[in-house]
Amino acid sequence: MSNARSAVLALCLSAALFSCGPGTLVPSVPEPPRSAGSRADFDAKVSLGVALARVRGQSLVSIELDQRRQPAEALLALARARDDLQLIEDFGGANAQPDFVQLGRAIDDAIGRLRRPDKSGALTEALAVAGRATLGIEAQFVGETSGRPAYRASVVSLLVWGAATQYDLAVASDAGPESYREAYGLLREAQNIHEGLATLFEENANDHARAADILLAAMFGAMPSSDPPPDLPPPDEVAAAAYMLGVLLADDHGAVSLPPRNRLAYITPLLEEALGTYESGEAGVADVLLQKVRESLCCPQTTAGDVLDIELARLSTAIRAGAADHDIAALVEEGSALAAEAAEN
Repeated sequence: MSNARSAVLALCLSAALFSCGPGTLVPSVPEPPRSAGSRADFDAKVSLGVALARVRGQSLVSIELDQRRQPAEALLALARARDDLQLIEDFGGANAQPDFVQLGRAIDDAIGRLRRPDKSGALTEALAVAGRATLGIEAQFVGETSGRPAYRASVVSLLVWGAATQYDLAVASDAGPESYREAYGLLREAQNIHEGLATLFEENANDHARAADILLAAMFGAMPSSDPPPDLPPPDEVAAAAYMLGVLLADDHGAVSLPPRNRLAYITPLLEEALGTYESGEAGVADVLLQKVRESLCCPQTTAGDVLDIELARLSTAIRAGAADHDIAALVEEGSALAAEAAEN
């Protein structure tokens, strides 16, 4: 396993709030819960949930690649799933070993079927067994907590943040498409869990929920499939969407979230999302995105920051007043320019 991948995995496996600058990630592997109901217990369960979700995500990538007739690449995805499993096999001590052994055997069976394809659908069947094994482990060791909105939202938040981090590595390196595919698998499973999360609430057709859906869609715009697109969008666009999705999940459901790596760099991509949403007729959703930008990303205590704050307030007023699309676009352009200026000062 590469050092870069280990760092990202450590991030995803930790439900603590890290400072995410260079050299500040603290590698962490889940430990068995100690005091039921405590914060440490909750964090450990979230960490396990993230790790199991990673296994499912890479399984999804493997199936998609196999369907695209890329068996060698599909095998690499399953190797990543096996690596992820090895990092959590000690969770729960000796009592947990049979559950993890069953999951490991299911993954090995899938690897074997890829190497010796014997019938149509064999890989999907094997990975269905692996998927059920992950859910069985989650049911045993996370228990009733797995039904809590805060738990499921926390897993989603950490998965998308891990996806953004891995995507950044994919853009920054020439290591081939594997970092991208790892990011895509995290995003695929985050979407699956997020879709289930919405069913837990009586009111899920609201502006906050729509904003979360739009942010997920923005991430899929950068990662549309298991094969990377010819031109990868800038990492800040993906990271901004992941960060803001975490903010929404924390506000609405009490999810664990992570601080922004580059606060001012996220403003422009999110203003563009707000503009596109406004132009599509969803002014309430655009307003949610803008208010979260103002609350969580703005503004530095500088002259440039003060000017930016005033401009975003003008944009907020215009959105709520139902201004013409071209007026909103002009304010977004000005706000983006001021955010860039504030970043330089």
